[in-house]
Amino acid sequence: MTSQTIGWLTGKHGLACDNLLSADVVTADGEFLKASATENADLFWALRGGGGNFGVVTNFEYQLHPVGPTVLAGMVLHPMTRAKEVLHFYREFTRNLPDEACSWTALLNTPDGVPVAALLLFYAGSIEDGERVLGPARQFGQPIADLVQPMPYSTYQRS
Repeated sequence: MTSQTIGWLTGKHGLACDNLLSADVVTADGEFLKASATENADLFWALRGGGGNFGVVTNFEYQLHPVGPTVLAGMVLHPMTRAKEVLHFYREFTRNLPDEACSWTALLNTPDGVPVAALLLFYAGSIEDGERVLGPARQFGQPIADLVQPMPYSTYQRS
């Protein structure tokens, strides 16, 4: 088990493993241990990415961070025929994004089967700042859809 999950808040708050405070573990010999920075620190290190097969984790405790109440998030879709240009743009666009922003790109199919190049955009700060930061990605090329909008973080996290 490792908790190296990459999420929308990674730039600002790190990976899931960076925010793990403790874990309850049942070892292979049936022993119940709590692993944290101060208890069973070697096991805690291992659970945060040092490898696998240390036992079964039955409970995680994570550091939470306030977000919102609203984020600016969504996808901008381009025709797959423009994927090369989208990927070149993405490389430059993401080079200097602030920590409040996160962007991924994907080559996928829409629900009706149309292949697209997608820019997945997220900003956890003021909507005004998000519009400025994400604006270039929304204005690039001739997208077939711009689905970026203000929404609760929990709504986007579920999508």
